[in-house]
Amino acid sequence: MIIYRNTKEGFIKDILNGNTSDIILENFKKHGIAGGGSSEYRSWNNSLEHMNTIISNTLMPNDVMVYIEYGIPSLNKRVDFLISGKSKDNKNTIIFIELKQWQKAEVVLEKHGIVKTALGGGLRETTHPSYQVTSYIDYMKDYSKILSNEEIRLLPCSFLHNYNESKTEPILNVIYKEILDKAPVFFRNDRLEMIKFINENISLSDDSNLFEAIDKEDRKPSKSLIDYAGGMLKGNKEFVLLDTQKVIYEECLLLSKKTNEHKKKVLIIKGGPGTGKTVLAFNLLSTMLRDGLNAKYVSKNSSLRDVFKDKVASNKDIKEFNKSRMNTLLMGSGSFIESNWNEYDCLIVDEAQRLNLKSGMFKNKGENQIKEIINSSRLPIFFVDDNQVVTSSDIGSVDAIVNVAKDINISEEQIIIMELDSQFRLNGSNGYLQWIDNALCIKETPVNILDKNEINYDFRIYDDVLNMYQNVYKLNSKNNKSRVMAGYCWDWKSKNNKTVNDIVIGNFEKQWNHNTTWSIEKNSIDQIGSIHTAQGLEFEYAGVIVGDDLDVVNGALVANFESKAKTDQTLKGLKALIKEGDSEAIKKSSDIIKNTYRVLLTRGMKGTFVYFTNKKVEKYFKELIK
Repeated sequence: MIIYRNTKEGFIKDILNGNTSDIILENFKKHGIAGGGSSEYRSWNNSLEHMNTIISNTLMPNDVMVYIEYGIPSLNKRVDFLISGKSKDNKNTIIFIELKQWQKAEVVLEKHGIVKTALGGGLRETTHPSYQVTSYIDYMKDYSKILSNEEIRLLPCSFLHNYNESKTEPILNVIYKEILDKAPVFFRNDRLEMIKFINENISLSDDSNLFEAIDKEDRKPSKSLIDYAGGMLKGNKEFVLLDTQKVIYEECLLLSKKTNEHKKKVLIIKGGPGTGKTVLAFNLLSTMLRDGLNAKYVSKNSSLRDVFKDKVASNKDIKEFNKSRMNTLLMGSGSFIESNWNEYDCLIVDEAQRLNLKSGMFKNKGENQIKEIINSSRLPIFFVDDNQVVTSSDIGSVDAIVNVAKDINISEEQIIIMELDSQFRLNGSNGYLQWIDNALCIKETPVNILDKNEINYDFRIYDDVLNMYQNVYKLNSKNNKSRVMAGYCWDWKSKNNKTVNDIVIGNFEKQWNHNTTWSIEKNSIDQIGSIHTAQGLEFEYAGVIVGDDLDVVNGALVANFESKAKTDQTLKGLKALIKEGDSEAIKKSSDIIKNTYRVLLTRGMKGTFVYFTNKKVEKYFKELIK
């Protein structure tokens, strides 16, 4: 998304008139983009004055294009400053410039591409500016047909305009040579060098409106982890790790090498829908296996494990990861009841909020899955989203993991909590996710009204469920990557009688899915998925049938426990307490129902289509859309 565009001449005039930051802020508000607070506003003023000094003194033609705060498609990240033109030999050229307010930094010797600097009121680790800007370009090339064209020159660099380079400059340490060769860093006293860099690479104006074409192009199909998991395990770099993903990845790898059996660490990684938790988990598993560590991927969700096992094992190019080996690498959360102390180097637990107290079919084995996992591994890594707790037996909240760790004498300094903040799903629309949280009354966010014209995400409400289904069916026919799901408000009759339909709404009749690999089967569009087969997975387009377990009473959205299917087990043990008026049981049940729809409504990478059986709920949601 283009936030600010102008010619070189126009940019210089805007700076002289003192309104560049105001234009950016106005467009932030217009497009519903979070940010633009007083601190960021001051940063724009400071950085853009320095960039004006650079741009004003270049030999570029006045009609060369300048872009500021460019929103990267399918991602909630922005490129600070871009210049689009042509080289002297008439080649399309785009210079990507990362701007930093930093004044000093420290080298981090044992991590690749990481430095330490003052951020958020403290000294924190973050990506090296050269890694950051290069990773943004690599990410964009994965999705842009135009940028992946090798005829276009993409030149990354960074400008640390407040930073005086020291004689033994940490930013230029030899360990960063590889990324510095790709993306040079310019310091406060390097203005002439930066001007020279720009002059050498852009001599002519962009008469093809290249960047406008990039911004409007139909992007390549989104990369799905399911399709690339095998390549990742083999060691291929299928996904670019950005910002906090990279910082957390490097921390995990260092801990996996440093942690010993006498001083284990417990790492908790928080992240909402689409923040790249599973991508990071598989990257870690792949790297640790290559490092010779005894590492496992753990998930309570058998559907999630089965999908990855089937997809990877069916890839004939990856013979070393056959079904047998995949069964040993991807383990259920109840597999560690009898494990020895520190039997594993690392257990990587995905969707950790779904962990249970007891294990086994009848929930009568073991003591506590959190405790068993911590005991079994030198380094247990828990990926958690507290707002994706979807059954009464889910216990793996952040607080619960911390408390269990302390109960078995893990000290506070051995417990590390980190958080992912990038948004890779929902076409990078944080605004949509924040609106969902608000609409479902899960938590208050700045986005209480969804402006469909200002989000890069296809959200639709349908009055007719058959029409919604047919639209998803049509999209799925292209590549088998779209699905329809529903809240669990219909009994699973077809489990024992394959001739009957479960979900019946007028003329619309469908069965619930019958197997755990529903998300990748060829004819799965003919069946309806549930929370149990969809959580942790993603689709290009998601259809969602919201059942009668949501209602509107006195203008407020509430959970309707009585409308859950008799075969539903998500509220097991709570219904009797609800009838007795137990306030804690009522709140927990309400959270479970709303969290379930939060998960279902955030599975679509490009769009979500919704049908509401309760017309009061449909009206409630429509009134929250502009």
